Amino acid sequence: MVKSIVGRDIEPYAKYTVDIDGWDGIVTADEETNGRGLTVKIDENYAVTDWHLGELHSLREILPAGYSAFLTEDDCYRSDLTILKTSDPYDILRVRDTYGWDVQHRLYNSEDLTGVLTEWQKECCLNIVGADYHNVKLIMGTLPNDLVAFAEKVNFLCCELDQIYDFIDYGDGTNEGRQAGARAVAEKLAAHLRETRRLYLWWD
Repeated sequence: MVKSIVGRDIEPYAKYTVDIDGWDGIVTADEETNGRGLTVKIDENYAVTDWHLGELHSLREILPAGYSAFLTEDDCYRSDLTILKTSDPYDILRVRDTYGWDVQHRLYNSEDLTGVLTEWQKECCLNIVGADYHNVKLIMGTLPNDLVAFAEKVNFLCCELDQIYDFIDYGDGTNEGRQAGARAVAEKLAAHLRETRRLYLWWD
């Protein structure tokens, strides 16, 4: 059934981690998450395009209750469709061990990020379309009433936003300048979200 939709090879899901001790590049499988679903290799490019979202939507349409599909990346940064036996959309963050840090360098693990996204859901409708250890990909079904204020929260959580969207504005170096720069970034992000409805959180 799945193969008829995507027309590609299907593999048992396995999350791989890279042992960077000494940068030897040894890739090992994570036994705790192996066997929890299926992986479909779809593309050499990990960017989220309309085509990737179309493949994901087609797959989600045919999955039975209790299963969910997401966009993920393999150890070579190629796009996969990952199918998990879960109805919890936040499970992809737990399975992928997603983490990040805010502008004050506080570390957020997958449970912390789940809590933040749950709070954001009170302001707008967020659809998690993908996640990996260092990013979360979301589609906004609805927008918050105060989109700029929401964008400021996003910018606080994900201090790499200016690298993703090219919204860099450091101000004049003073506290007032930095605050003005952060406000400018939030306004540009708000305009981007209003136009695209796509939110990509990325930490590096």
